[in-house]
Parts: sequence; C-alpha cells; structure tokens
Amino acid sequence: MLFITSTRVGDAILSTGLLSKVISDNSNIKITIACGRAAAPLFRCVPGLERIIVLDKMLFSLHWLRLWVLCIGTYWDIVIDLRNAPVTYLLLRGNRHGVPRGAGSERRVERLARVLDLE
Repeated sequence: MLFITSTRVGDAILSTGLLSKVISDNSNIKITIACGRAAAPLFRCVPGLERIIVLDKMLFSLHWLRLWVLCIGTYWDIVIDLRNAPVTYLLLRGNRHGVPRGAGSERRVERLARVLDLE
C-alpha cells in the first residue's frame, strides 16, 4: 500500500487514525508512506512499514515527479492519497482512495474518515 499524507505534523497526526484502521483490517499489509520531512518520524514504528519517502517541496512541484519516479516500478494494491496528487493516477495500482471535497464547515478529521467511508 502507498499512503500519501501531509507534510505538516498536525495534519499527519490526524491521518494516523485512518492508517491504523487500514492496518487493523489488513494484518499482513506492507506499507510505503510518503510524507514531509517534519512528519516522517511519526511513522517510523508503523506495523508493516517497508519504506518512508520524504517529500521535500521542490520548485515547480517537482517533488511529485520525484514521488512518481520512486514509485513507478511497483504495483500498488491500494493507494491512499490524502494530498489528491494527480501523479497517483499515473501509477500501476488497484484501488485508489483520495480525500473527497468537503463542505466549508466540515472538520479535516471528518473528511479523512470519508476517504474509506468510515463516517
């Protein structure tokens, strides 16, 4: 599974509940997490973690091209993209889950729950 989450620590923390749910539903899952440098330490002890890809922002959004280069050689059964990056449509993948558009008053954690219909 490829799990693309936030660059900021606070938003990354909010995404850990979703990640925990996926892990509890799929006990032998192997996970690659793409996140910002500040958030990376939060994920070091995730069960099933194979790799953390640190996404440092680059000029002209080239960090997304870098992510694609690092991920293109793998078939991903599941892609959970909390950044709604267009590059995930170019990966070899099974199911893709992205963050749905939210109402103005909707909390971030509520929108994250809708990624996997957990509301």
